Amino acid sequence: MLRKGVELRYLARGEREAIYRSTLETCPADGFGGPLGDIRGNRLRPRRMYPGSHRDRSKEAFRMRPEKLDLDERHWDRVFAPSSGVAIVTTCDGDGRINAAAYGSCTRVSHNPVEIAFTAYTEYDTVANLAAVPEFTVNLPRFDKAVLAKVQTVGLPFARGVNELDKAGLTALAATAVRPPRVAECPRHFECTVAWTREWDGRVMVVGRVVAASVDADCVDAGKFIVWDRAKPVHTCGAPYIDLFVPAFEPVAVEPSWHGPERQAYEENARKIREEG
Repeated sequence: MLRKGVELRYLARGEREAIYRSTLETCPADGFGGPLGDIRGNRLRPRRMYPGSHRDRSKEAFRMRPEKLDLDERHWDRVFAPSSGVAIVTTCDGDGRINAAAYGSCTRVSHNPVEIAFTAYTEYDTVANLAAVPEFTVNLPRFDKAVLAKVQTVGLPFARGVNELDKAGLTALAATAVRPPRVAECPRHFECTVAWTREWDGRVMVVGRVVAASVDADCVDAGKFIVWDRAKPVHTCGAPYIDLFVPAFEPVAVEPSWHGPERQAYEENARKIREEG
């Protein structure tokens, strides 16, 4: 939510509030009425509405949706950020019927190769589909009230064979390397083949290896790093907090509290990963 050129570190109260107010004309509004508000929690009313907001006509929003940008493998890791969050996972059964399921903790578990993990109950259609067609697509939604309402619909226990995307009013978009589709309304997509699964206590851990990835062109910068206030990553608060989500797109740089050789080794490794990308 901070403007380009503003350091990502803790700011004085007045500075932070001024930055929030200055972003109202440049940050796209979301279903929650735009940027989250000032540091006191007050809602700040945006001065303009942008395509994709809850006041737009859906057809107009779809027509003006940014193009999907296919990513080079070296950029897959940096676009799945933060390393976990809400996702819509699409699969197909042996007859090609689409299934979509919502998961609150889809996690990137490996940098190179890039691998993504989630868990599902053994009786879920997702598990049955992966046994027949070991491919899936991870679609990361943004912090937008209208989209998250549809994510909730996707997570409902519809009968086997029902296409949850149709029920939720979401749009299937053909994937580039696997059979399960992307979800057009999500800005980031990771197409995976199953690397391994493990069943325990009525659940199945699924780990997939990314074979292709794509992103809305306006959600990454020239170096293919996330533009946070456009990608707008989101977390769920969990089942006890019914229908409650929290944003995850206000990064803050912190000063290290340890400056020994261990810190130097960490920085060298991080720098290597960044430069290789």
